Amino acid sequence: MSFQHLRSHTLLHKRIFLRADLNVPLSSDGIILNDYRLVSLKPTLDYLISQDTRIVLATHIGRPHGVDEKKSTKHLLLWFKEQGYSIVWSETIEDAYNKSLEQNPRTIVLMENLRFYKEEYGPDDLFAFKLSKLGDFYVNDAFSLLHRDDASIISLPAFYTASEKSVGFLVERELEVLENFNQPQHPFVLILGGGKVKDKLPYCEPLLDKVDTLIILPAIACTFLKALGQEVGLSLVEESLLDLSRTILSKAAKKGVKIVLPLDYLSALETVDGERVTLPSIPSNGIALAVGPLSLDLYKKELSEARMIVCNGAMGIKEYPDSMEPFYRLLNIIALSPAYTVVGGGDSVAAVYQNSLENQFSYCSTGGGTFLYYIAHGTLPALGHTFTH
Repeated sequence: MSFQHLRSHTLLHKRIFLRADLNVPLSSDGIILNDYRLVSLKPTLDYLISQDTRIVLATHIGRPHGVDEKKSTKHLLLWFKEQGYSIVWSETIEDAYNKSLEQNPRTIVLMENLRFYKEEYGPDDLFAFKLSKLGDFYVNDAFSLLHRDDASIISLPAFYTASEKSVGFLVERELEVLENFNQPQHPFVLILGGGKVKDKLPYCEPLLDKVDTLIILPAIACTFLKALGQEVGLSLVEESLLDLSRTILSKAAKKGVKIVLPLDYLSALETVDGERVTLPSIPSNGIALAVGPLSLDLYKKELSEARMIVCNGAMGIKEYPDSMEPFYRLLNIIALSPAYTVVGGGDSVAAVYQNSLENQFSYCSTGGGTFLYYIAHGTLPALGHTFTH
């Protein structure tokens, strides 16, 4: 992927609209639980400040429908202040515009959660036009959104010429890592988990042309299991994807790609906080939370000869620490591998840091879905909008 680097542009004294992904996990009282995404933005932020710019910083937190105080960007202010940044907060676009003109250079104007505006959820030229007034230059450093169609990602760049927009250093670094997957090393094993079944399961079909083995963790595995006529109890299943699941299994068999489903399950009975049982199948009144020891032994064997491993998505429920233990064990297995190892996605990266394994992975990506999209399709839709007029 070729593009003009941020350093190649003249930015001195300009107003910068910086779209970032600061969708960090927050506690019920607004405390940041993991600041990996904030720390990852610092190189871009520090460079822009060194150019005496005024920065309008825009992000989302979660997927709110309307204003939700628990997802306000106000919760991020203390972190920036503790890092020594000069920062003010704006509740509205109009206020952000005024402050972008009034504040001294080297100041950050942090906007309220962009997804409090319904227009952000998809292409919207009118909304993008309003945002374009907030900066003379557009920087996209929201890697995790490069496969999405948010207005600030897809529509907004159209209001800037090619010489007035760029990606930030985080996106540059992520794109460099993605180059390794244009011609992946084999055996290539991809571990697919997390709760976004409707988003992730369809990726399995194009991934069959890239990987040697797909290890499917319980949240996604349950749809495959039901497609095979197996018991899934009270576990979440995407009924609309049952036919696709059968197609994927059939194509995988023809292509010689292994799809590894769990051998045993850690299940909760009746509700997620119910009694825990570990069995070879999911009970009729059970909810699959994670895998058991037989599955972990199988995963260890499958990973032992891999030259490239991607772990995309977790298993377990973070509010119930016991359900996360199998995932922590899986991360430790991956960390000991001599393969090129990448972990992607907010919960997965948070678990890596919680277990102090970050230095044992080749790379921790800020965008699980984006990383997966690129491996599956070889491109990222938003890049064309950022690099063209």
